[in-house]
Amino acid sequence: MRKSYKRWFGMTLTICLLVTTLAGCKTDNKKPVDNGGKVDTSITDQKEDNKGKQEGPFAKYQPIEGKTYDISWTVGQLAPIDENAEMTQYWNEKWNVKLDIWNIDNAQWHEIINLRFATGEIPDKVRVLGFPTLKKYYDQDLLAEIPEDVLQHMAPTVYKYHTTDVPGALNYGKIDGKLYGIPHYSISANYRRPVVWRGDWLENVGITKTPETLDEFEEAMYKFTKEDPDKNGKNDTYGLSTTGLNAVYGAYGFLPANWAVRDGKLVYGAVQPEMKQALEKLSKWYKDGIIDPEFITGENKGGYSHISHSFVTGQVGYTSHGFYYHWRPQMGEDDKDVIGHNIQELLKTTPEVVDSLIFGLPPVGPEGKSGVPQETIVSGIFDGLGKHLEEEPDKIGKILLMFEDLVATFDNFLTARQGFEGKHWEWQNNMPVRLEPYTDGKELSKIGAMPVMTLISPYEYESKLLPLRIKFANDNKFDVGGIREELLSPLESQGKYQTELDKIREETYVSIIIGDKPIDYFDTFVDQWYKSGGEQLEKEANEWYQSLSK
Repeated sequence: MRKSYKRWFGMTLTICLLVTTLAGCKTDNKKPVDNGGKVDTSITDQKEDNKGKQEGPFAKYQPIEGKTYDISWTVGQLAPIDENAEMTQYWNEKWNVKLDIWNIDNAQWHEIINLRFATGEIPDKVRVLGFPTLKKYYDQDLLAEIPEDVLQHMAPTVYKYHTTDVPGALNYGKIDGKLYGIPHYSISANYRRPVVWRGDWLENVGITKTPETLDEFEEAMYKFTKEDPDKNGKNDTYGLSTTGLNAVYGAYGFLPANWAVRDGKLVYGAVQPEMKQALEKLSKWYKDGIIDPEFITGENKGGYSHISHSFVTGQVGYTSHGFYYHWRPQMGEDDKDVIGHNIQELLKTTPEVVDSLIFGLPPVGPEGKSGVPQETIVSGIFDGLGKHLEEEPDKIGKILLMFEDLVATFDNFLTARQGFEGKHWEWQNNMPVRLEPYTDGKELSKIGAMPVMTLISPYEYESKLLPLRIKFANDNKFDVGGIREELLSPLESQGKYQTELDKIREETYVSIIIGDKPIDYFDTFVDQWYKSGGEQLEKEANEWYQSLSK
């Protein structure tokens, strides 16, 4: 049963006050893009188009003519947004609104947003991070329903792309059949994590063919550790670190933290019997010194999270860290797009390594299976609306018109993402290329552009925006060999059990790999996982999965 908002607010406010006590506690008028003489599609045009649709059940969603709406807005951001951010002022004027964009550090997102919720501050546009969070906010009565027919009428382009790019996408934002979050998605979800090899290391240890099978993968890992692949005369290299483990799990058919379909049902990867085989192999590798002992803390050592410092510094010769575009090199002299962050780091220290990189396929295991992580068809990020807006349907309509305007045309999408042509970016070789200092995403964030006003990213638009990035992905077959999470819905009991189950899984897997637990402890873990709530989650996961076919 859903908690009443007032009851939840009172409880959380009391807790918040207790915790506090204990702790001592001018508009740029330039056009965004050159439209070839065409008048830019505006929110006013959309309102005119919608007038005929605003009769009957839709009349109350029509924004009040001439009213300036104060709209609070939560978003992901790479840096704090300036108080009078240039792009924010542009949208304020265009839409006749006053945007209040909350500056929240991504690293402390849940902590800060929950404190603001506890004091009664609920934004008009609510950024929701993750399927469990969507269910949590629903249970706490923080979200307004977004009637699907209203979305279709007020934001037809948003609705169209959600039904053509990713058919059924809106279903993932529904709870009990009603829409509470508009899902984000991206063309990047069509591609798996990269499989990156130090080609110079392969050559130095006498391997002339990129490893394709798990046996060949294993041979390379041992040679990378034992045969001085960097030729510095020191015993200071390893085959793989954290992300390399996923290639081994995938070769046995599952990823431990993912739900997968097996015999027509959803099963949890970590408790599948094949994972015992994978752990046995990894335990041997660790004992033999093949796995970097620092794998427990991850390949990134700080700063931009998608950089594999273990790989960039020459500690390991294989990685799957980051997304494919974090490894995109410069593709010819005319390529002015921003190159991948890992490539940038390599160019600073060992530029000769860049040309030697090999992008392979995940190794194939004994039963012909393979795979590394690939993003879900929807990202798990949603745009919701604050519960209080159920009493202000005209404001719901206003926000949906704003959503629509952001993707109504490619020009609008480009402006929202990259700012003004000629100031923040320019066309080069039929590509929109950022100008300095806006090649740094943080600078775009400060002015209120990407990702502040980026909602969905239609495939059609991304293909125009990032043609070389997509070519790089397709040329290297990043669309082959991915394993996706198959559970795309919050579960009723996740809040009760998930944290403990994750802890049990992580502790067991690490303990077996490093030899603190024998391989047969896996059977004890499986039994414990089911008894600690896994059985209930599996039941709920399959109830959801079966509902998709009804």
